[in-house]
Amino acid sequence: MDFQYDVFISKNSKDAALAQEITTFLEENGLTCFNSDTQLRQRGDTKFGKQIDDAVAHSKNLVLVCSDLNYLNSKWVEYEWTFFKDKSRHVDYEMGNLIPVMPEGVDEDELPGGLQYIQRISIQSYQESLLDYIKPDFVHVLYKGRIVMSAGPELALELEEKGYDWIKEEIGEE
Repeated sequence: MDFQYDVFISKNSKDAALAQEITTFLEENGLTCFNSDTQLRQRGDTKFGKQIDDAVAHSKNLVLVCSDLNYLNSKWVEYEWTFFKDKSRHVDYEMGNLIPVMPEGVDEDELPGGLQYIQRISIQSYQESLLDYIKPDFVHVLYKGRIVMSAGPELALELEEKGYDWIKEEIGEE
């Protein structure tokens, strides 16, 4: 299956700022994200339910942002993560990961059954571990508004190791 997004960001509206911070972090690391706060506004369509379904269905991974466990009871939040889990059961679907980003020390017994045995990432240290669970299939490097280099996931590792300065030399700019 072709994925339009590497990551679908699921969150309660009260976690919008944290979700945007995580979205920006992931996008800066070469991943494409669907965050309803920006994507739905850009599209201008009022059929939000269909757009959410399409985005979840075309996302390889789902990051569930939840700073307060009460937010898991939100109708949309629960719908998004359960829909993602359900679609992963389809025989032709190549699922990525469902990754809850939550406060440290959450007892699994406090979580809904479908989230109890899933590896969770701490809000306080998500940058250290989130990219271990989400790997891009393809990486593009933008410079001065244009794509100057594209490659597989090995490019992301090279960029992490070397930084970006070597790309200028590679494309003949100093």
